[in-house]
Amino acid sequence: MLTKLSKRFTLFLLFILTGVSYASTFYVDSIHGSDANNGLTTATAWKTVAKVSGYNLLPGDSVLFKRGCIWREKCYVYVSGTSGNPIYFGAYGEGEKPLISAVDEIPGWNISENWIDLGNNKWQMNYDWNPVRLLIDGEEVLKTNRLDLVDGFDSFWYYNDGALYVYSTGNPAEVFQSMMGNKLYFNVRVRDEKYLVFEDLDFEGGSGNTIAIYGCSYLTIRNCTIGRYGWLGIRLNAYNGLSSHHISIENNLIDSGFHFSYGPPAERGVEDGVLLSGGVHDCVVSFNSVLDWGHCGIYCYALYDGDLGVYDNIICNNLISGKNVSYMHGIGTDGREGLCRDNEFYNNLIQDITVRNQINGNNNRVHHNVIDGVRNSPAKSGATGQGFDLQGYGDGKVCHDNYIDNNTILNCDEAGIRLRADLNDKMNNHFRNNIVYNCGRNSKEQLDHCGIVIDNHHSVKGNIFQNNCIYGSEATEVIYYRGERLTVSEFNEKHGENNDHVSDNIQNNPLFIDENESDYHLDRASPCLDAGLLLGFTLDFYGNPVPVGVTADIGASECQDISSVFNNRNMKVLNYILFQNYPNPFNSETNIRFSLPVSEKVDINIFNIQGELISNLMNGFQKSGVYNILWKANKEPSGIYFCNFQTGEYSKSIKLLFVK
Repeated sequence: MLTKLSKRFTLFLLFILTGVSYASTFYVDSIHGSDANNGLTTATAWKTVAKVSGYNLLPGDSVLFKRGCIWREKCYVYVSGTSGNPIYFGAYGEGEKPLISAVDEIPGWNISENWIDLGNNKWQMNYDWNPVRLLIDGEEVLKTNRLDLVDGFDSFWYYNDGALYVYSTGNPAEVFQSMMGNKLYFNVRVRDEKYLVFEDLDFEGGSGNTIAIYGCSYLTIRNCTIGRYGWLGIRLNAYNGLSSHHISIENNLIDSGFHFSYGPPAERGVEDGVLLSGGVHDCVVSFNSVLDWGHCGIYCYALYDGDLGVYDNIICNNLISGKNVSYMHGIGTDGREGLCRDNEFYNNLIQDITVRNQINGNNNRVHHNVIDGVRNSPAKSGATGQGFDLQGYGDGKVCHDNYIDNNTILNCDEAGIRLRADLNDKMNNHFRNNIVYNCGRNSKEQLDHCGIVIDNHHSVKGNIFQNNCIYGSEATEVIYYRGERLTVSEFNEKHGENNDHVSDNIQNNPLFIDENESDYHLDRASPCLDAGLLLGFTLDFYGNPVPVGVTADIGASECQDISSVFNNRNMKVLNYILFQNYPNPFNSETNIRFSLPVSEKVDINIFNIQGELISNLMNGFQKSGVYNILWKANKEPSGIYFCNFQTGEYSKSIKLLFVK
């Protein structure tokens, strides 16, 4: 009689020989399952992730984890699917996403004899694993990097050289109810595998990475919750000379859950939300909410000789915010010559961060992003609140031929655009069609109200500034150029100096529809309309066509000139149209407008980034005409939402950006 393994091997041979997939679905239930079961039904589910990791899954197989269950164990994947037959990891049942966590009780913490009283309410326990993030009685507490700073007010714990130090008014084993931290370096690790899908799962913790993808290709991670209590959210990297490529990270909540205000020292336990490091190309990071990381939201770097490079990646349509942390870049690129190149960042909303978006490397493209509110970090003594900063720091790094176009940059404590003196040249970087508005509002560098700052240094030369709008309501000299404060008109006259190309920049109020409601669509009277260069873009930040007029508008938004449509409900409508919501982004409620050429049944639904239905706004017949529906999102969390409009003949979805 064939064993179970030999049966599956026979099926695998049949799959190879005939091209037919005999896929199986396996169920995992941490409460009622058993690893002695066959896993093929919900009643005979497996129990552990270890059982999944050790099983010979075949292309086309699915593994479904039960919602509401928790697994506190590592999730290492050692199998591959094939094109058209990926191996799928997902969820079944009702309730919260299945949680796979690297966080567990600190071994031995609840034994009084394990603690040494150091005095001043400081206690030591010998422990050979740095938990990186620590929870006491279910609440995370802030760490520090020196024992003398453990004070019970700003910092509660410290780890060094095999010892855990905790602030407590008595023996921790007797004072606290629980003490938890990371027990694993990786929560999820995949190396040299292909064609996998992870969906609708919650991955928590990891003292190194919550998810580590090394040397893999054709993987998809979507609709997952990632990074809570972890040090780094998702890392893509090479493995044994194999690049990671064609990885899709989409529609996830990548949230550190790290909610602390702190000063120096800045290293407090969280790093990057998504890190694309040496050996990553042709990957897409899109429609994610990336929240509260301690270094950078989404970072691409290739820093070392022999690095396989980070190139041809797309980072788009993400919400990136650091509202609850004291140190966070939004996006960043860094690299040696030819290694960090041709990455494209577009249609991202980067809001409430405390450190500049840092663009280095070469031939990277950054366009149609909204950068709203970059504050100086309380964790650093120097100025960090620039919108975009090009520095090219570090031995052997480069910063040239980057393209920063059609962005809307506003409300930065420092300059919206800064070119900084350092070791390496900043050359032939293009800044075109950008709006820089209300920047330099609280400068630590005594450069108040300066929207663009260019250092007077030999490493800054031959850069291009064309058709930008730089405006501040409290100053006329909004440019700091090589030691001089200038108006924009005076800046244009610097054309040719230090090989800089400076032309056709304007200094006018861009006339946003309603900046107080974070609506940065341009008014029909805006001086930015038809004032930009045609740069080959076809869509703006909101997904609307570019150009509408003779040439492109300045900024991330292209005015669609549709306001007259809404002034006459009885006008003849020729087309089905779902217009972009107004305002967008919004902080409480937004208008959703559509037109019908004939009487038609209309179904309008709001979905969150996980694809879950949030609200049905309309489901019924409507006469021809133009309509407006108000969606009140007060009870929902900040993030990206989608409005789906469906009739018998027309279907369209738009992206809604809700920020409380």
